[in-house]
Amino acid sequence: DKANDCVPCFSGEYLDTSTGTCKMCNGGHACPRGSFDQSPCQPGKYAPTQSSECFNCDLGKYAHAWKQTACDLCPIGQYQDAKGQTSCLPCPKDTFSPSLGNIGPEKCTPCYKYVASTSTYGNVGQVSNKSCFCTQNSYPIFRGKLLAQCHPCPTGGRCEKPSTINTSGVSQWLKAIDGYWQAPGHWNVDPAASFTKCLSPNLCVSNSCVEGHIGVLCEECASGHGKQFDQCVQCDRDVMIFY
Repeated sequence: DKANDCVPCFSGEYLDTSTGTCKMCNGGHACPRGSFDQSPCQPGKYAPTQSSECFNCDLGKYAHAWKQTACDLCPIGQYQDAKGQTSCLPCPKDTFSPSLGNIGPEKCTPCYKYVASTSTYGNVGQVSNKSCFCTQNSYPIFRGKLLAQCHPCPTGGRCEKPSTINTSGVSQWLKAIDGYWQAPGHWNVDPAASFTKCLSPNLCVSNSCVEGHIGVLCEECASGHGKQFDQCVQCDRDVMIFY
């Protein structure tokens, strides 16, 4: 009879019940053989036009929405090492990547391959080597505005990354430990020779001089102070100053 003359729609097509004809399956949908409707692809999958199924996104790609006709490459600073995913993962700490579509964390470049003894300080998903800084207890040497080397912190100092990076100098990375005096930045002293042990170590504390003391090695008295038994004390009518 007439019903036996019906033929199922081919794969990649679906039956339009309003017209009784088979139509091409739209992108972002799956239409197996004999479909009466289009099945939308869920996030993590995609389908081109006239597809019989939805496919998992490949490595290095993702699909965050329904009905995608293609998967997107992972953005820079990210990767994806599994198929059928809805998002990508950030490059691990101490790495970076300026490339799209990374298929695994090993595709993110370690900071040490750029310059030894560098770190992103716990930040992930970094996109360039500009996010790699010298580690604690070291200080940078710049060539132009590019990091060239990281040197161990010199004796008498502690080295810490400042909140704002100035590539024109390194004095901001260097702080004197108690008992040492730091040469002023405008002296342009070699960073390795920035620190000198104070003649009176108790005068040099917290990267500065104790109250009343100033100058080289904290041996001078500040304005309004005078020496009393090798200590600078505030001058007033009740204090007799001895030299």
